[in-house]
Amino acid sequence: MGIFSWFKNNDKQLYGDMEAEQVINNEENGMSVKVFSLKDESDIKEINQSLINGNTIAIINRDQIKDNETFKRMIENLKQTCGSINGDIAGISNRIFIATPKSVKISRK
Repeated sequence: MGIFSWFKNNDKQLYGDMEAEQVINNEENGMSVKVFSLKDESDIKEINQSLINGNTIAIINRDQIKDNETFKRMIENLKQTCGSINGDIAGISNRIFIATPKSVKISRK
């Protein structure tokens, strides 16, 4: 089972164990994994800045965004940021996304 399959099957369990805004740090390289729970479009600014700084892998949960058009705009904004910094973004499920800075690529195998 690949990592994306695991997330698709366990995203409720995973998110239940990880609080919004939780950060997991790696002291060696300064990289961190941070869980973001989207509430409104202003939340994208913090995610974008974290990706631009190049030291955060963002796990993004859309549970609180019910309007699909708003969510599409938010993801498009993240895609533009990832594209401009040579980062990456992928959907893990219909509720969970991952966005990475230039130094981290998402394997889709």
